[in-house]
Amino acid sequence: MKGKPLKRKKVLIATTTLALVATVVVTWGIANLRLGDTPESRTFGTKKVIQVDDKSFATEISESHDPVLVMFHAPWCQPCTRMMPLLNTIATHYESTLKVVVVDCEGNEFLRQKYSIHRYPIIAVFQNGVEVNRHTGEMVQHELDLWVRSVLPMLAFDSPNSTDTLPSTQ
Repeated sequence: MKGKPLKRKKVLIATTTLALVATVVVTWGIANLRLGDTPESRTFGTKKVIQVDDKSFATEISESHDPVLVMFHAPWCQPCTRMMPLLNTIATHYESTLKVVVVDCEGNEFLRQKYSIHRYPIIAVFQNGVEVNRHTGEMVQHELDLWVRSVLPMLAFDSPNSTDTLPSTQ
């Protein structure tokens, strides 16, 4: 009699562990499918949002003549996944004045440590290779647009659509 409750507890623990692992694998897979077409893909959704890593980050940031908006994310981060279409919209809207890149911090430990990334998502703006401003946490479309306009006031003058607001996705 004493062995049966222990056996049931082990089975329950094993089942719970298996369910948790399956959830993580499925969530990770869905996030990757939404973020990029293939593991080799260097762009997300459009050609305007570029994936960078430890090796290409400095080149993409410092050699850009335009300000660079960077989203530091993790593949398992649901707010990051929800923000990806917003980045595509920002990249399209500010195509001539702003470069948009994303960094997967799970695979790029050097950048995660260098920029003290402890929470996701983090949106940062770099100009001339230097971080100018940062926002931690998820934003909806109009919040991200207002934040970009407040951090980069020159966009209001340089953007061909400066009087436009981003189209609603709702």
